[in-house]
Amino acid sequence: MYNKQTKYLLGGRIATNIADSLQYMIILWFFNETFKSPFLLGVIFAIESGADVISFLFGPLIDNSNSKKLLIKCSAVQIINVLILCVINITFGIKSNVIYSIIMVLSLTITTLASTIIYPLQTKMIPMVAGETPLVKVNGIFNLSEKIFDVLFNAGATLLISSFNVSFNLIISLVVFLIGIKLYSLLNYDENFDFSEIEDYEEEGTVGEYIADLKEGFVELRKQNELLKLIIPLMVINFFFAIADIGLPRLASEYISDEATGYGLILSISAIGSIVGGAFTQFKNIEKANLRKTVAMCLISSGIFKLITAITINRIFVLCCISIFFCSAFISFMNILFISLVQSTVPVNILGRVETINESIISAIIPLGTFAGAFVIKEYGSIMTQYIYAVALVGFGVYYALLKVDNHSC
Repeated sequence: MYNKQTKYLLGGRIATNIADSLQYMIILWFFNETFKSPFLLGVIFAIESGADVISFLFGPLIDNSNSKKLLIKCSAVQIINVLILCVINITFGIKSNVIYSIIMVLSLTITTLASTIIYPLQTKMIPMVAGETPLVKVNGIFNLSEKIFDVLFNAGATLLISSFNVSFNLIISLVVFLIGIKLYSLLNYDENFDFSEIEDYEEEGTVGEYIADLKEGFVELRKQNELLKLIIPLMVINFFFAIADIGLPRLASEYISDEATGYGLILSISAIGSIVGGAFTQFKNIEKANLRKTVAMCLISSGIFKLITAITINRIFVLCCISIFFCSAFISFMNILFISLVQSTVPVNILGRVETINESIISAIIPLGTFAGAFVIKEYGSIMTQYIYAVALVGFGVYYALLKVDNHSC
């Protein structure tokens, strides 16, 4: 079903995800063990989340570059970056001083910024490599593969970091980055796509052209009236998701276990549910489903299961776990449908800008939801965060069910 180009892109994406995630965990562990400073850990988290907020700035670069060349260049930057860090570690060893800390932070920043370009670029490239395979199925297999590898990686990375030194783990990260760039070099997609103009832009583009292209992404997104009716509420849903998400650790400690195992159990069940949700996209003829009705069904169903979770968490624990599973499955399935909608609706020459604008807005909304969630926990308790999210899911599900759009496919 999936051609070689899709497999190369998928393999490269998984390799990049593993390598940059491992580097992130290595540096996070280093700061936690060496300095034990909440402030420095906050800096690391800020770098990771801040890059997503400014991702819209990379939209013009993504749309006005040869996709394969840009993908390889960004991967090469990550490889050189990790290689330099490896040489410093092997030559001078790990130093608990300001200079070494700055080097680690700069290294993480470079890798994170490169990944901020790579991931939306890969999303843009999916329609180019998919061929005759429906986008919803290709996005589904990407999501499914990433979720499975994430579960395996979390266990494997913890073992690596606890068993080996920083230099050894950085070498592993470097090797995986090399695997990724090798797979990207094998890509030979959509030979009918003309890159002649944008290659000239990549070499000779001015600041004025960049700003004009940046504005074009916002203008084009505003023109997509029917699409906006669908994606704006999804952005707002992420605000309520953040409220619920920040409440989960306290909820787990209060109602399941006062140790980390309670929160870990919730995360594990949610991860499995997300994997199953991704598998839903592989059903036969799923691409023919009406998007609006399917999204409405997913939202209402996930809201009901989230409500059941809140009601049963201290009463019927087995039913609570089942509800957590199905809530995550429906949310995962819905997110894949939205990615496919954007890819099939927005012209490929501006898809990078629209995708990064969407990512930036969502990334900016989530911290606001986190602060709101902290207030809710303080005033009304952790359980209320789940009720709020459940009501929001059902409410927006009803909105989608009643929504009238001109595009028949929606």
